Amino acid sequence: MRVLKFGGTSVASAESIKEVVVIVARAVEEDRAVVVVSALAGVTNRLVVLVDRVLAGDTKWHPGLEDIRSRHKQELALIGNGNHPEVSRVIDTRVNEIDRLLTGISLIGECPQVTGDRILAAGERLSAPLVAAAFEAYGVRAEVVDGSELIEADRGPDGAEVRVEATAGRTIGRLSALDRDIVPVITGFVAADPAGHTITLGRGGSDLSAAVLGAALNCDCVEIWTDVNGVMSAPPRVVREARTLPILSAAEAAQMAYFGAKVLHPTCLAALAGRDIPVLIRNTYQPAGDFTVVRQNAGKQVGVRAVTAVEDVAVFELNRPPGADKEWGQRLDRVLAEVQNQLLVVSRTSAEGDWTFVVPALAGDRVADRLATQRVDGAMVRRRSSLLALVGSSVLAQPWIVGRALEALGKQRITVYGLFAGSTPCAISLLVSPEELGAALEIVHESLMLGSWANAEPIRQEVENGKEKIERVYSGGYRQCRSEAHSPAA
Repeated sequence: MRVLKFGGTSVASAESIKEVVVIVARAVEEDRAVVVVSALAGVTNRLVVLVDRVLAGDTKWHPGLEDIRSRHKQELALIGNGNHPEVSRVIDTRVNEIDRLLTGISLIGECPQVTGDRILAAGERLSAPLVAAAFEAYGVRAEVVDGSELIEADRGPDGAEVRVEATAGRTIGRLSALDRDIVPVITGFVAADPAGHTITLGRGGSDLSAAVLGAALNCDCVEIWTDVNGVMSAPPRVVREARTLPILSAAEAAQMAYFGAKVLHPTCLAALAGRDIPVLIRNTYQPAGDFTVVRQNAGKQVGVRAVTAVEDVAVFELNRPPGADKEWGQRLDRVLAEVQNQLLVVSRTSAEGDWTFVVPALAGDRVADRLATQRVDGAMVRRRSSLLALVGSSVLAQPWIVGRALEALGKQRITVYGLFAGSTPCAISLLVSPEELGAALEIVHESLMLGSWANAEPIRQEVENGKEKIERVYSGGYRQCRSEAHSPAA
């Protein structure tokens, strides 16, 4: 069994959904398939904007909601023969529900979390019927299954926390009741709390849905279909020589996501921890193109795998003031505990109590407020910076890597304002200015030969017993290029 998740760009239009149908039709020829879908591209963001407008007192939000209705009906009309009255009624029902919820928010002047979750979940609840209709139109039996029927989760302080055992029982019970030739089309991002109330799974929620369901079903693989050919060795819009990475460990993929790469969300990978279920990242529009396989254990990998970046960060530099009371450190610890989910890197640089920590720029004001509230004086904030990260399972054990990167940056007069290492063996991060980030990414990518390294592992796909088999052909010709720099004593 395979779980195939299609993101918003993969179901953005009727034409895109046709590509999904072709991919799934091929999959079901080989084995059973479970499909998880996101909202149509941009719809969830528009729902967030509508809620914000209502809370701000804007009374002219109705046209924005009608645009969402119109878009779904227009795409539905382009699927098959365009005659889908039942799905059209489902669209009306969902949009009318959003209308009532937004009207309620406008009357009470606030948006309870359970109400907000129901509104945001509507994106997937609108897209899944369109996808199922496309399957039926092209001869593939399908049935919409709401994610809240399968995934049970609690509302935790850091977001939704999936109840694994309850989810497994629900999933197996519900999906096993379907005929074998029926493809379940499941709303990603959507779950239910133990009381049955809708709950959303947060950023990367549809990927998390796919991983949780894959684990519950003990499937052969989870496939994440998007609009890029797998995970790249650098941001492709910045680095022209960026290449697809054929294989990554779960730890490497998690660090790439943590440091800004648009790959799997770490919560998705955590849901598969301890299971040898590979995750494939593939391109809906180039299904025969290169792709990336993420495994819990990807074998012994040499050197740095990729370079990525968080473009806008706030950097806090704290110097313990002379004569500060003994509770200064305790107050700082409280602040760090309160904002721990926003911390990208933290470093204590001396016994005197000098600290540096980095958070996304959007969290900068909140962190500054918490420092002021807790009376942690001695802080300086450099708000405009970027954090560049070198990622690889053995990067910390090979000092030549960071040496060569620093040497290359120095030759091009790129200033490095800070270096952070040690919290994980998979990543080393550097602070650079936002103006020099693009150049820094290209310089490091080239100096570490990441374009050549990615090409050294071509993907070969073979068919064995009617099933697609993934094989890796590792090149023995790759050599580690060590820095030419010498120590001062030399």
